[in-house]
Parts: sequence; C-alpha cells; structure tokens
Amino acid sequence: MRSTDDEPDESANKRERYLLYGLLGLCAIPFLVMFAVKSFRDMILESLIASGHWIGHQGAIGWMAYVALYTGWVTVLLPQTCVELLAGWVFPLPLALLLAGVGRGLGTLSMCAIGRQLVRDMVSRHLLSRNQFLQALVAAIHRHPRKAAALIAVVEIPMSVKNYSWAVTDAPIILMVGAQVFCQLPYSIFTVYVGHSSESLLEVLKGGHRVGSVQIVFSVIGIIMGFVALAALAYFTKRELDRMVEEEQASCAASGDVETGFEQDISSSEDDEMAPLKRERLPIT
Repeated sequence: MRSTDDEPDESANKRERYLLYGLLGLCAIPFLVMFAVKSFRDMILESLIASGHWIGHQGAIGWMAYVALYTGWVTVLLPQTCVELLAGWVFPLPLALLLAGVGRGLGTLSMCAIGRQLVRDMVSRHLLSRNQFLQALVAAIHRHPRKAAALIAVVEIPMSVKNYSWAVTDAPIILMVGAQVFCQLPYSIFTVYVGHSSESLLEVLKGGHRVGSVQIVFSVIGIIMGFVALAALAYFTKRELDRMVEEEQASCAASGDVETGFEQDISSSEDDEMAPLKRERLPIT
C-alpha cells in the first residue's frame, strides 16, 4: 500500500513537470510567432532595420549596442540569421564578422547560464531520467565534450536549441562558447556577406534576395557539414548507448552473484548455529 507521505512528493513533481512544459512552451512562442504571424514578423523586422540605421551612425557605441542586441535577440529564441544579416548590412565586412562573433559568443554564454540556473534540474528529473537515448547523448557529451561541442555547433539547427540543450549537461560552457564562435564562422561569413551585398535588407529578411553562385556554394558546403556532424554525433551517441547497456547488464549480473553468495553465507551461518543443537540431541553412550 502506498504511503500517504509519498503523495505530497508526487504532487510536487507533477506541478514541477507542468511548470517545465509551460516554460518550454512559453520560450517557443517568440520563435513560432515570428514565422506564423506575418504582421508581427514584419513589425519585428522593420524594428530591427530601424535599430540598424541608428547603430550604424553611433561609432563605437553602435558596436556595443549591436553586440547587446545580438545577445538579447538570440537569448529570447529569435533566429540568429536576421541579426547577422544586419551586421553585414550596417558595418564593413571585417568589422561585421568580428562583432557577429562577439555577439554569438555572448549569446551562447547567456543562454547556457540561464538554462543551467533555471531549468537544468527539472529537465534532468522529468525528461532525461525517462529517456535512455537522451541519457546516452548526455553521457557522450560528458566523455567527449570538445568533440561534442564542435559537432553540435556545426549542425544547422537553431542556435537556441543547441545552447539551451548544452545547458542541461555538466560540460563546460566555455567549450560551447568557443565552438559557436569558431565552428560557426563559415556560416557567419556567408550570412554577413549576403547582408553586406544586399541593397534592401528587408527584402533579404523576407526571402526575396536573389541567390548567387557563391552563396549556393556556401549553402551546399553548410548542408554537407551539417549532415556529417549529425552522423558523427549519432555515432558517438549510439556507441555510448551500447556502452550503457553493457554496463547495466554487467551490473545486473554482478548483483545476482552477490545475492547468491549472500544466500550461501546465510545458509552456512544457519548450519553453524544449528550444529550445537544437533549435537545435544545425540544419544549419550
């Protein structure tokens, strides 16, 4: 029969689980609205361009303002492509690449720190503990943090997904910061170049920009690198999953041996205790 003392714990776990799902849903709202609601998307993009006009005329203050804009933009799950296009449109190409790299690094640091402080424990209890594949993925990251950071950074999925997922692990945040800054450099060069070569940033942001041969080459290279990184990450995860299964089987076998030995010890000790009684019952001759 279940103890009544366990009911408050189960109720608290249920509330915590609903809170986690609510937070995940709330975080996805800006990203979903950005693509689903055209009027809202246009308003956001026009505001971004207006801020770019102001940033471009502020000198060094504009540089810091752009880095702050980049950090806040990606932290609330908005796509990094838009803000990197803005860098190429506003600044000279070398400066745009430098500022985009700094913003990408600080944005990664912000997301990892926020995720680790607010949701890591809840995600570990309510998601990781229920899925062996996710446990294997986290274990693979812990065993090969440098390789994992580089592979995750190269994969062409939203930056927020990569960084908030990294926050769930115990791997050093600085590794993901470095990977996002350097491993994402080819993608950043491509995006900043598109923004720098465009006449109308709003047209580019809405997808109306004509794609040239150089941009096609960069896109193909990015897609190939993404597939290679995904395949490598899947390989490491599968290998870690197999290792976990083998360790679990070995642990079960060892516990079975221990129980057998324990039962034998109990049996032998019982025989030792009964021996004097048996001797007392022997007939006296």
